[in-house]
Amino acid sequence: MKRCERDLGFRPKLDDLVTTTLEEKKGADGLQAIRLYRERKIKALERYCKCDVLLTRKLFEFGRKHAFVYIERGGKKTRVAAIW
Repeated sequence: MKRCERDLGFRPKLDDLVTTTLEEKKGADGLQAIRLYRERKIKALERYCKCDVLLTRKLFEFGRKHAFVYIERGGKKTRVAAIW
């Protein structure tokens, strides 16, 4: 994420990278995770976190294999170098 942030000039959302690169969607966003924690919905929070970790791993593996990931900018896919 730091590499993407440096190259893009802003911190991209995991969901934006995953959606454009892997054509998958996250189940929720970070704000929902906070709500789940505050409401003590620990099992739901656990599922959210596991999903994030799995998507992050898939994105990492895609970037390692292809040396780039995608993000949508201005309505088109833009490659971001993934040197990891």
